[in-house]
Amino acid sequence: MRRLALIFALFALPVYAADKLKSEDIVAKHLASIGTPEARAAAKTRVAEGSADMQEIVRGSSALHGNASLFCDNRRLKIAMAFPGSSQYPGEQWVFDGKETAVALTAPGARSSIGNFVHRYPELLREGLLGGSVMTSWSLLDSDARQPKLKYDGLKKVDGRELHQLTYVPKKGASGLQIRMFFEPETFHHVKTMYMMEVGAGVGAGAVDHPDEVRYFVEENFSDFQTVDGITLPAVWTIRYEVQPSASAVLQWSMKLQRFKHNEQL
Repeated sequence: MRRLALIFALFALPVYAADKLKSEDIVAKHLASIGTPEARAAAKTRVAEGSADMQEIVRGSSALHGNASLFCDNRRLKIAMAFPGSSQYPGEQWVFDGKETAVALTAPGARSSIGNFVHRYPELLREGLLGGSVMTSWSLLDSDARQPKLKYDGLKKVDGRELHQLTYVPKKGASGLQIRMFFEPETFHHVKTMYMMEVGAGVGAGAVDHPDEVRYFVEENFSDFQTVDGITLPAVWTIRYEVQPSASAVLQWSMKLQRFKHNEQL
């Protein structure tokens, strides 16, 4: 509950920063942390492969191991996790082809909890939010064209460390999804994005409606930054899914990417 209270506080009304930084300053410093303009422009496509783990954090009754693969070409992308050892949960496939989003079913007529969330809020893929700077589709690489509304909220203490916080509002779409991005003060690496949605009674972001007001939290964390072809990327990407109030478990997916390749034929 303390963690949920902290997350909810981070989505409260922001305070103004004392150091006079602006959102464009955060974005510029973040882009410099990825690589030079020449290096960023040279990476036309990206392929990444590695391992994937899925587990229930609260109940601990489920833990799966498999593989992850990411493909991106400018704004087009495919994110896949496969768990071949599970007959009940084969994994995830999330796709944006430049026009439409698609989220694969994980059972006949049904998607997983995280798959439902991505399906319900297509801006996660369409805006290049999901995956952060791992992807060539990363929204902040193309913010001039996407024209989101960005607001710098100052330094916030998250998980015991101070991080720069940006509020991100897509130019198109009014789904009500609240989006906060976080950056290290020392490096300006993008290390976290938090998404929150409050849903009224009787409406659910998943397959089942809820009798009470529900808050959906999805949190992305990025770590283990490595430099490949002059581009600094996070090699560990974790997604945490939580619903409150709910008796269901907190779910977490973790991808450890060992191989990055640029400008491959996709």
